[in-house]
Amino acid sequence: MERVKFQSNTINLEAEGEKVLKWAENVIEKVTAPAVMFQELGIHSHYTFLEDLSTAKIGDYIIAELTDGRKARFDVTDIGDGWIRFDSRDCLGRTAWNENGKTSGGVAESDLQHYINENMVELLPEYLKTRIINTQRKYMDGDQEKEYTTALFVPDKSELFDDDLYCAKLYDQLEYYKDRRNRMKGEAPGEDTTSWWLASAVGGSSTCAVYVYNSENYGSSNANLNVASTSLYVPVCFRIATQPR
Repeated sequence: MERVKFQSNTINLEAEGEKVLKWAENVIEKVTAPAVMFQELGIHSHYTFLEDLSTAKIGDYIIAELTDGRKARFDVTDIGDGWIRFDSRDCLGRTAWNENGKTSGGVAESDLQHYINENMVELLPEYLKTRIINTQRKYMDGDQEKEYTTALFVPDKSELFDDDLYCAKLYDQLEYYKDRRNRMKGEAPGEDTTSWWLASAVGGSSTCAVYVYNSENYGSSNANLNVASTSLYVPVCFRIATQPR
């Protein structure tokens, strides 16, 4: 396929396929084409500075160097009034949902959430941490729907799949995750596709939680259940304020 890549002082864009932007080669300092045009052509923007995000759309992304030296991609998965949500394109760690094998207390009291709070935040560069805002998240504790507030989280099963298999449907499916490829995450940035934990406990069970089953060989990306004490990989999600605080 023919491919065009160009870079301005703040934005990198790539196009591949039949609808290559021929005029992109003439862009030097900044992009003036409407964001909707890029979206229709299946092109996503790589923003190198958070200040560029005023025109961001679902599927755009930033690449950040983590404190351990790895470079991780964070995709825009949702946009609201004054905030943008980012989900890591790949997993950044690994843990059990709950080492004691129980799901009582829901994700809010799980080892999964504790792991994210204690480990993931330390990986993020300072310029990201200073822009992260708290998010109110819904979850199930047994048959009770509850809420908690957190800075970092993992997706709920309903945000990825438009059904109520295994657990209650707490959210609408995100447009970003309607593309099966976006549910396929690596063990780490650039690594092979793996299976990873979701925030959802299995309804009617006190020992199982939901994860995304991914197979590189079969190209599948489905919800499945596993005992909470199993160690699986973990992505991270957060929201940032669109203006510095």
